[in-house]
Order: sequence, then structure tokens, then C-alpha cells
Amino acid sequence: MLRKELQIFAFGDLLQHFPLRHLDKTTIKKIAELQGDTDYHQFVGKIKNIEVVGENRAKRLKALLYDGTGELELVWFQGINWVEKLLV
Repeated sequence: MLRKELQIFAFGDLLQHFPLRHLDKTTIKKIAELQGDTDYHQFVGKIKNIEVVGENRAKRLKALLYDGTGELELVWFQGINWVEKLLV
């Protein structure tokens, strides 16, 4: 992951790497608290509905996430078969 995402190949590269920002992945929000001012949100809920939509290159997987405060539509464009097996 270090090589692919951050271009870190050696220990010296790691020492010279200074992250641009920190993402707090410990905060879990409710869907009702969703705001458009942030790039990253983390939710916990139950998947209510799963369906594959479209054909060939336009094929995608859609699911509804419900957390008691609202619903959120999730869409995957790649790895559809793999994700569908994880959710079912």
C-alpha cells in the first residue's frame, strides 16, 4: 500500500514523507448528521436492499444503508461480484 498510494519505496522515502492531512477514522456519524462540507464520513448501519443495475460497462451495484435516522444510497462501479458476495 505504501508503494502504490504514497510512492514510498525505501526507508528514506518514509522518513521524508510528510502527510498533507489527517483523516480521523474513529468518528462514526449518523446519516441525519450528513453535511456536504467534508470529503470523508463514516457510517454504521444495516443494508436494506441490494440490486445490480445496468448492463455490460454501465453495470453497477446499488444498496441502501439504514441507520435508524435515515437512508443512504451506496453505489459500486467496480468489483461488483466481490462486493455483492460480502454484503449478502
